[in-house]
Amino acid sequence: SCARASRKLAVVSHTLDGPLGWLASVHFALALGSSAAAGLWPRADGSSSPLLVAGCLQPPDEPGLGAAE
Repeated sequence: SCARASRKLAVVSHTLDGPLGWLASVHFALALGSSAAAGLWPRADGSSSPLLVAGCLQPPDEPGLGAAE
């Protein structure tokens, strides 16, 4: 990406999204190659997620957003 080429860090964040929007933002940040949870941690609703460990994003174990159906 342009940010990586110029040695800049892209930060993904969300403000008014619910849990599903948060999951989408996490997947977007991971797709950009970031494991930093800046802008995504702590979660606004105060809940935890297996995709967030000690302030770092973790890739999911299975395909999909990881939301319960």
